[in-house]
Amino acid sequence: IISNYDCTIFFARIGDQNRFETLKNKSRRVMSYARSAKDLGSLFSRVNHQAMIELKDGINTIFLNSKSVEVFCSNGTYISGKMLKPKFYKNSDVKVLRFPMLVPMPIIASSFSGKVCISKYLTSTGSQAYQPNSLKLTGLLTAIISKGRITNVIGTENDVTNFKKHYNFVSKKFGLDKDNIHSWHAGIHPATKYEKIIGADPDQWANTIFGNPHYLHFHTCGSLPPGEICWMVKDPTIKVDNKALWNSGVLMLKYFDATKNLLKKWSELNQLFK
Repeated sequence: IISNYDCTIFFARIGDQNRFETLKNKSRRVMSYARSAKDLGSLFSRVNHQAMIELKDGINTIFLNSKSVEVFCSNGTYISGKMLKPKFYKNSDVKVLRFPMLVPMPIIASSFSGKVCISKYLTSTGSQAYQPNSLKLTGLLTAIISKGRITNVIGTENDVTNFKKHYNFVSKKFGLDKDNIHSWHAGIHPATKYEKIIGADPDQWANTIFGNPHYLHFHTCGSLPPGEICWMVKDPTIKVDNKALWNSGVLMLKYFDATKNLLKKWSELNQLFK
């Protein structure tokens, strides 16, 4: 016997695994991230969907019209890179409709270098099913990145060993380039919440909370979207052309032309971003 909540999680995971599948007919599929009736009745689901679509499009416009991007976090993460030309983003999105809208387009990582500091867990991206689908870290792990590839991993001996074993396992299971980082993006929906104990199901936590602006996640282990292993970075600062679009996990919508007008157009966005 499984609960309604667990059924919802099961079908959400099935939806995640099929979200890049190309439709063979004209039917429309919707991937719902509302896990419960409580979610459906909350601001998480009640905010106007068109407002969130336009918010996503506005943030995409900011990225696509920028030249350089930097990512920081308080743990020591720092990566920087150049935005690829818009033509590289024409087919970067998923093949199903999503509700609510939680993230902008993923930023292709092939031009980014620096270091990413990871704590607590590695999790799956939800694209493929495998077990174990998470790896607990005992300390801070630093992945050194060069043009979208993992070149070194620094941390406790145990964490580094387990990191390498986990990447070898997942990459061999699906025939993937284990050192490639496909992309990254941060959440845009502040009403995204996870109220259970994270350690009980880290994969469920990561695949729920990723839509909150306080989290940025990387898609790693694989050359095709989205990769199979996820890195979660808390409270990111993301600068586009040296101007903060996210500041310690807070979206700075009123400072960009492509988004500040949306706050005037959609009153519920002001409520959402209080």
